Amino acid sequence: MISQRLFSTFFAILFIFIFTSATTVHAKTYKIAVIEMQQIVKGCKAGKKAMRQLQVKYQKLQKKLNEQAKKIQQFKENILKNSSILTQQAKKEKEKEYEQMVQKIQAEQQNAQMEMRQAEQAALKPIFKQLKQLLTKIGKEKGYALILEGNMPGVYYTSSRIDITKMVIKKLDAVMSKSSKKSHKKGK
Repeated sequence: MISQRLFSTFFAILFIFIFTSATTVHAKTYKIAVIEMQQIVKGCKAGKKAMRQLQVKYQKLQKKLNEQAKKIQQFKENILKNSSILTQQAKKEKEKEYEQMVQKIQAEQQNAQMEMRQAEQAALKPIFKQLKQLLTKIGKEKGYALILEGNMPGVYYTSSRIDITKMVIKKLDAVMSKSSKKSHKKGK
């Protein structure tokens, strides 16, 4: 009984020794960095320019939709105002016309939303392309094993010491500025 207990204790100690020495021999530290994608897009010069252009486009679409909504509202008010002098048939026709106008503006709102999403993707695509290349370069140069988006699901806390967002914005501005100058020279 004692020898069996001694034997199992010996194996437990041997296992712990082997496991801890194996993990300490193979333990390696990995550098990890975090970025805030929205902050980069909103903070870099190209992102600010893209956002201004998108805002102008949004305002134009919104103005057009607001004008149409105002016309529809006036049409509805006109129906209510004249309902006492309209025949039942005329009321039905006006209500049907009103419903068609509402459906048309709803379809146009959906189209405007899709148009804005496509415009946003087109405006941000070159920024994301440069950003991906830049992050790969930074990762290799600085020896990062992993660069994470800080606002992703599953990331609950990040230390400000590993946040490289501001550095990335500066480098992205420099890279985008250089590529912009190159494309202007090619165009001349």
